[in-house]
Amino acid sequence: MYTQRNVPPRPLNTDLTAITALGLLAERPRHPYEMQRLIRNKTYVKGLPRSLYHAIDRLAAAGLVEAGEPTREGRRPERTVYSITDAGREELESWLADLLATPDANDASAYSAALSLIPYLTPKQALAALRARRSSLELELAGGRARMEGLRSMLPRLLMLEEEQRLAAVGAEHVFTAGLIGELERGELTWDVDELRRLAESAQDGDLANLRAALGDAQG
Repeated sequence: MYTQRNVPPRPLNTDLTAITALGLLAERPRHPYEMQRLIRNKTYVKGLPRSLYHAIDRLAAAGLVEAGEPTREGRRPERTVYSITDAGREELESWLADLLATPDANDASAYSAALSLIPYLTPKQALAALRARRSSLELELAGGRARMEGLRSMLPRLLMLEEEQRLAAVGAEHVFTAGLIGELERGELTWDVDELRRLAESAQDGDLANLRAALGDAQG
């Protein structure tokens, strides 16, 4: 297995590659090569395939996934299939709820990742997390607008354009998040986690991968 050296690893609960891998394993056991095919078009996942193998090693060391016996099909390379543990399922829900609830000013892709992985939460869990995110965004908007008002008398607008753009982005995220909350509250957006898991378990090899790849190509 690949081991990254001399680079402090991100905590697992903020490592988007690790969270994504854990989500895929929550659907069904998989080998890393299959996971790589499923997530290669995710723009928030960086450094494949090394980042994926490194994330799996860390998840295994933390007891969140476990490796089966290596297998070989025909002339293909030997592959190890990993499965999620009970502890892994608990951590996945906790990490995703935090990721969805907490705006990250330093990493805009974290929200994209959380939305991509939202089916691993129940609608009730997602709604609670999105409400928390909306509250944080409202506080950020109120504070940012107050700062802008205080600076208008001291600085020309030219020097405040960057902050205007940042607040506009926060405002757009707030509108989008509030829209999702409304759809969840009205029952217009809903899903069944167990049904999605059964779909993944029963899908023929490649079916789900092709669907995800098509969606990823559209997003790209």
